[in-house]
Amino acid sequence: MKVIVFGASGYLGAKLCEHLSDSGVEVIAVLRSLPPGSGAWQAKLSSIVTGDVTQDSVFANLRNCIADAIVYTVSLNHTESEKDITRTLAVNVAPTWRALDLARRIGASRFVYLSAQQVYGREYTGKITEQSPSKAANFYGLTHLLGEKIANHYDQADGLKCISLRISSGYGKPVFKTNDCWTLVVNDLCRMAIERQELRLKGTGRDERDFIHIDDIARGIRHFLTLPADRLRGEVFNLGTGTSHTILEVARVTSEVYQSVFGRSIPVYLGDGSVVDWATVALKAEKRLLYSTEQLKSAGFEPNIPLRTGIRELMEYTRSGFGPLPSQQG
Repeated sequence: MKVIVFGASGYLGAKLCEHLSDSGVEVIAVLRSLPPGSGAWQAKLSSIVTGDVTQDSVFANLRNCIADAIVYTVSLNHTESEKDITRTLAVNVAPTWRALDLARRIGASRFVYLSAQQVYGREYTGKITEQSPSKAANFYGLTHLLGEKIANHYDQADGLKCISLRISSGYGKPVFKTNDCWTLVVNDLCRMAIERQELRLKGTGRDERDFIHIDDIARGIRHFLTLPADRLRGEVFNLGTGTSHTILEVARVTSEVYQSVFGRSIPVYLGDGSVVDWATVALKAEKRLLYSTEQLKSAGFEPNIPLRTGIRELMEYTRSGFGPLPSQQG
């Protein structure tokens, strides 16, 4: 099997390329530039196409390519998506459309688009299924919803099956130290524990998220690349664990893992500056979130990396040190 991965050197893209290659898939990596120290990673790839996806040259270099599938991972992050709508459309939407058209032109049979939970809005409470209303509250969520709509349009084309995966809250160690992943809640907390020997939350810590490890995300993408079309039940899937945790629960696990690794405890502070007393604090949220994965399970996939295991792995990575990073936990 041969797969083109757009955004191959990014946080998700780099991990996916590594995972696919290790699984015997030929990977054509499309990336803006090669990260420093990426020689071993490059050796796993079938070929590399460098360039900005907003430029014609990238697609011109791929027009004679032969591939079975395309995975599209390119997007500005939440913050950058809000700054300049012209740039946001140029990066988050137009190249997605061009990549889908490329898939049709080269005869690929599968296209996997990485969407996000933000298509549902900012408030995550109650049960969220693929049929829940789309209430994108920022440009990041809105442009991913547009990407899904375009993919659904191409899904009607002969021979091309398009799948959109709405990823919940990812976390885990990156392939490259330069990857943009340290504003992710779990990653930020682990880094904060190592660098500051304390955890500081921005509020009460009662917000809930469904946290999924980056390795499980990569496994999920590969699953949908190889799943027979007759086993698919829809074109959009929530990609999460089906289990929610409050930020406070994650902070507790992080502090416990830190203590088991370093043999000492660290304090956890709430947004008002008070220190958390684990003997009295309520860890659960008043309104429980269920990021439904029933449709995901019906397609034969379930994540299998426990949160505690993922946090321990991430902490071992961050303890090796990679320079100071700004804390933007939220």
